[in-house]
Amino acid sequence: MDKISVIMPAYNAEKTIDASIRSVYNQKYKNWELIVIDDGSIDSTKEKVFIWMNKDQRIKYVYQNNKGVSEARNTGIDRAIGTYISFLDADDLWVPETLHTLYTYMEKHSNVNFVYGKTKEIFLDGHTDLVGPSAHDGYLEDFIHTNNELRLTYHISAVLIKSKLIQENNIRFEPGIKVSEDTGFFMEVMCITKAYGINEVISQYIRRDNSATGMKIWKPEDWEGQVNIYLRIESFVKTHRPKAMAAFKAMRSFM
Repeated sequence: MDKISVIMPAYNAEKTIDASIRSVYNQKYKNWELIVIDDGSIDSTKEKVFIWMNKDQRIKYVYQNNKGVSEARNTGIDRAIGTYISFLDADDLWVPETLHTLYTYMEKHSNVNFVYGKTKEIFLDGHTDLVGPSAHDGYLEDFIHTNNELRLTYHISAVLIKSKLIQENNIRFEPGIKVSEDTGFFMEVMCITKAYGINEVISQYIRRDNSATGMKIWKPEDWEGQVNIYLRIESFVKTHRPKAMAAFKAMRSFM
C-alpha cells in the first residue's frame, strides 16, 4: 500500500482537533502520515497534538508563525513524503473508510490522479446538507455552470491527489485569501488532470459561527481576493488547459 500524507492546518483548534486526529487514527487504511501544521496557535493545540504523537509515530507536528491556512497547507505539501496527498481541517471529521474508499478507487483506475467524495455539512441549528449531491467527472471547464459560475462539487476534506502531480507542477495555495482560499489550487489541479467523483459521504464539515464560509455576506476584500486568484492563475490555465480559456475568462468576468 502506498503512503498517504494527510495535511491538517490548525489555528487555536484545541476544542476540535482531538476529534479530527482521532478520525484519522481510526482509518481502515493504515499507511498514512498526519502532518499537523500549527499556524501560530496561542491555545493548547500543541499539547493536544503531542498527546497523539506520543501514541502514534505517524503523527507529526510543525509550528509556524501565524501566516494563514494557505501557507499552513503549503508547508504541509512541502513536507509530505506520501505518494498521495489528502487534506483534513482541524475541525472536520472523516468516516473510518475515507482513505480506503479514495485509495481503492485510485488503484482500480490507474489513469486517475484526483478523486473526491461527498461531504456532510452539519449546521449549528442541527440541519444537514450534502456537498457534492451530484458527483461528476471533468476538467476545469466541466465545473463551470451555465451562468459562468465555478461550482466545485466537493469539500477540501474529501479529496485524494497524487503528490507527483502537485509537486511537478508547483501547485500551491494562494496566501492571504481568507474566503474560498482553495479555489485557485483546485482550478490549477483540474487544468492538469480530470477530477473524478465518488457518490459516497466520506467526511463531515461542521459550519461554526466563526467559520469563514459560514458568513452570509462576503466583504469587498473577499471578492477582491477571488478576483486576484483568477488574475494570478490565468497564465497557468493558458499553458496547461488552453481549451478552457474561453470558459475561464467568462467565469472571471462573472466574478
